[in-house]
Amino acid sequence: MPEPMPGLVAVVTMDQIYGELRSLHDEVRDMRSEVKDIADHENRLRSLERKVWLAAGIAAAASGGIVQAFNTAMGA
Repeated sequence: MPEPMPGLVAVVTMDQIYGELRSLHDEVRDMRSEVKDIADHENRLRSLERKVWLAAGIAAAASGGIVQAFNTAMGA
């Protein structure tokens, strides 16, 4: 290990820099996989929202038809 020069507070070796760089690389890789998971989650949510709106539209159309049939049956 090199001797610290006068006036220097710390000495950072190439091994320490490499270790930190590898650690940073691993963190970025993990973050990228999390971003992909979030994108997949957003797609699933959008799919569910489409199904909810489709069901709401079907329910609205069906209720209108039921009311119309009831009014016809009652002679209104």
